[in-house]
Amino acid sequence: MRAGRLLAYAAAIAFFIVMQGFNLARQARFERLSGYSRAVVEFLGLRDAREQYLIIYHETKPIGYSGYTVRSYEGGGACAYKMTLDGYARLLPWLGTRGALALRGEVLLDALGEILSLELALDVAGERFELAGGREGGEVLVRVARGGKDLKAAFTIPRSLGIAGAVLPIPPLGDLSEGVAREIPYFDPLTRMQARIGARVIERAIMKIEGVRMEVLRIELTAPSGVFIVTAGIDGDILRVEAPGGIEFRQGTSAQAHHLFEESRKSDS
Repeated sequence: MRAGRLLAYAAAIAFFIVMQGFNLARQARFERLSGYSRAVVEFLGLRDAREQYLIIYHETKPIGYSGYTVRSYEGGGACAYKMTLDGYARLLPWLGTRGALALRGEVLLDALGEILSLELALDVAGERFELAGGREGGEVLVRVARGGKDLKAAFTIPRSLGIAGAVLPIPPLGDLSEGVAREIPYFDPLTRMQARIGARVIERAIMKIEGVRMEVLRIELTAPSGVFIVTAGIDGDILRVEAPGGIEFRQGTSAQAHHLFEESRKSDS
């Protein structure tokens, strides 16, 4: 009897040690991730997929949307996440652009959130540009085509760069709390440039959003195109963005965005 109890205690202790080892290994891996990778992991949480869509307003009038979906990838190989970008806007004053602009495409990421490949279609005032790339060595080689014709133009980006949301130059945010400041390097597909965005949590407060009182984070984001004030839920959901040029982004869904602007996209294409 006594030997049986000792064996049970030993088994329990061994189990505890093994589980602690797993937890420590997972924590060590998480600590090694870049700020962007941690944001992707935190954004997904225990979900298999999660979307973030924002409707764009100019002086209370809806003019477009910016969205992305992050999914855990089960197709095998090195790919761990699939990120789908989706955006449309009738005008972008802070980029000096007038007329319709749209972007759609997919980016495949590995377990560290680093870029494996990307395939994006960018429409600007009726002209279509295609960006396609994949890993070559330690970087991602991106080729540019226009209307299906190869422009013989290519550039490389570090595979560790994050990917900005379509239209809105803000990559996924996560793992933030009051007082945290972070700088995230990212690739903006609209400008086809590498850039950095600074994120600083201004405050944690109780606010009324769409008639509902909730705890939120107020975040100051500094991007090449200006300073954005973001109101986000503590789980990383972006609820509202105050942007330069009198532009405001408000939380929506992919269904709402497509319902509002699907006909506009068809007429612009």
